Amino acid sequence: MQKKISIVCVVFLALLLTTVALANLLQPNRPTYSEDELRELETMPEFSLSALADGSYFSGVGKFVSDTFVCRQFFMQVSRNFEKLYGPEGRVNIIESPTTDTRKDEEISVPSVTTKERPATSEPATTPPASDTQEPPVQNVLEIRLSAAQTSVSQGKSLEIAVEVIYAPDSTQPEALSVTSSAPDVLSAAVSGDKIIVTGVSAGSAMITVQSESGVFAQMSLTVLRSAGTDTSHKVDDPYRDEADFLPNGMVIYNGAVYAGASYGPKTSQSYADTLAYYADLFPQARVNCLIAPISSAFVDDDAVRNHFNDQSKIISKIYEKMPSTVTTIDAYGKLYEHRTEYTYFKSDHHWTQLGAYYAYVALVEKLGMTPTSLEEFTRETLSTNYIGSMYNYTKDERVKTFYDTVDAYIPTKPHTMTVYSADGSTVVRQYDSSILTGNRNYLAFLGGDKPYAVINVPSNPQDKTVMVIKDSYGNAFVPYLTENYGNIIVVDPRYVQFNIYEALKDYPLTDIVFCTNIYNPNTVSFVKNCLRIVGQS
Repeated sequence: MQKKISIVCVVFLALLLTTVALANLLQPNRPTYSEDELRELETMPEFSLSALADGSYFSGVGKFVSDTFVCRQFFMQVSRNFEKLYGPEGRVNIIESPTTDTRKDEEISVPSVTTKERPATSEPATTPPASDTQEPPVQNVLEIRLSAAQTSVSQGKSLEIAVEVIYAPDSTQPEALSVTSSAPDVLSAAVSGDKIIVTGVSAGSAMITVQSESGVFAQMSLTVLRSAGTDTSHKVDDPYRDEADFLPNGMVIYNGAVYAGASYGPKTSQSYADTLAYYADLFPQARVNCLIAPISSAFVDDDAVRNHFNDQSKIISKIYEKMPSTVTTIDAYGKLYEHRTEYTYFKSDHHWTQLGAYYAYVALVEKLGMTPTSLEEFTRETLSTNYIGSMYNYTKDERVKTFYDTVDAYIPTKPHTMTVYSADGSTVVRQYDSSILTGNRNYLAFLGGDKPYAVINVPSNPQDKTVMVIKDSYGNAFVPYLTENYGNIIVVDPRYVQFNIYEALKDYPLTDIVFCTNIYNPNTVSFVKNCLRIVGQS
């Protein structure tokens, strides 16, 4: 009996291996790009005698087979599920916090923005001109897709980006494409057939936007590298400057700072984009804006350390590509890259400094056609010179206790009042500037930390300019700058708010909605669900 069972098992295994081998050989459409890994997959190498002799041909074949193996994504997911049973080891992808393994990628149900009946109370306060009420033109273009093997180009060099235009089945004619760069002094771009040719002008980062005649667009963020090589001006004198310690939890200690990585969830980030589209439908009188802040590892000056993590410019670009035309994307990455040698991120904490938040503020108001207040106009108050932040708790590494950070606060120039609503239902009315000067001396100084809800009024600014900020903790250092441009600011942390903000604000004359988060949360299932929960979609 045992012999028969053994024979059956051997035959079954042989058939299984044969089937898998044939499936790999005969699969008609091999994948060329991995959404999970954000990279181009290996292609079949060209045969040559020299490649055969030095072994590179068979090495290339092996990589090609590995990358295009049938059901590869399924087996990778199974492997990741088994890894979770044993806890994190080696590189860990990060979403909510530097200790969260968030390889979970989930599609979240979001109400349709095209079929949902718009509430009568949400109509704009003013009637649009007659010229704006005519029937919209026929939409020939459904989607524009951009793809490139890399997201960086050297100064003075060019890069080709493939463009794929998806037309409607009943489209009558192709549409001409146009391309613009958010920073022409950094990156130039031009259309060439089905390609975009971008040229690096000067070191920095810029967002290119490719748009059809009917207004459908796609965006991609690219970095221009210095022609001389890697910029090392960000390094500081430190006992660990020449040592990069790759920790078991995926973090890296390098040059007197702790760095964590970010991951990309294609399904979750698509749900985040759908959620922002839903907000645009709920609040049609307001412009909806998406600002995704990178974390410090995006700008580390060491190639080995930076390449240890996923490319954040690529992750942000992929998420922005999913955003509908009703959502404006803000290139905070590009602005922060321009100032990467400045003190824009803490060394011992996973947050940006308020200086880093300032450059995101500049990126936002410039995109919205407003004028940012210059940095020199703010009063800078140093709250602490020996701050040790969250990274010590995440690493428990004694070295981090020596990575002293400075906490600087930039005081708003205009008088205002701020009503803060705590989780227990209590409220406090105060001035932002007085609260930080007499209270906390760490990142909790900004807005007093994570509070569910706050309302800020600036009497000297136009009262018909109101912005609602949907934020995580990165928004705490960012929001105070908005007192320079808005009469009213509503601050919402969806992680802690326990009431329906749509019911509370559906008749409120909002002019802007800004989703301000770090790169973790657009890929975080719980955060996206909370954004839906607070507008009645649990």
